[in-house]
Amino acid sequence: MLRNKLKLNDEKTEAMLCGSKLSLSKVSLDSIQVGQARIPLSSSVRNLGLYVDNLLTMSDHVSSVVKACYFHIRTLGRLRPSLNKKTANAVAVSLIGSTLDFANSCLWGISKSELSRLQRVQNTAARIVAGKKTTDHITPVLRDLHWLPVEKRIEHKLLTLTYGCLHDLAPVYL
Repeated sequence: MLRNKLKLNDEKTEAMLCGSKLSLSKVSLDSIQVGQARIPLSSSVRNLGLYVDNLLTMSDHVSSVVKACYFHIRTLGRLRPSLNKKTANAVAVSLIGSTLDFANSCLWGISKSELSRLQRVQNTAARIVAGKKTTDHITPVLRDLHWLPVEKRIEHKLLTLTYGCLHDLAPVYL
């Protein structure tokens, strides 16, 4: 940091140890020393809007995404009677779809329960856009709206990034 003329901001600096529950239980650290600053260890940290927990379950990030999406879904639900289907779809894609897609490549391999939480969000948004009941089957609704299920959206993002890397279309750091 000195070489690059950077100064550590103790107030904004977070540290986290990652590992399994068993390996973390064997560690007795509660903070680390960086220069003159003592940085407490956290069980979850946020960087550029991505929440990462020390077990790498991504449950904190999923919770954050679900909360943000349901805020937009409630707003869309109130506006839906005034919107046609095409406009409602555009609003849902821009607000809810973009929130679901943010950093979703980091969600590859998450548990089925975390994945289903995200899928329920998308299903709720799709039903509002399409004007369907909760008892209606969701697959035809998603197909009609041309929305990929959440798991397939994550795979698509990874495959797109991989293709870009293999064909020199991605940033150099990837």
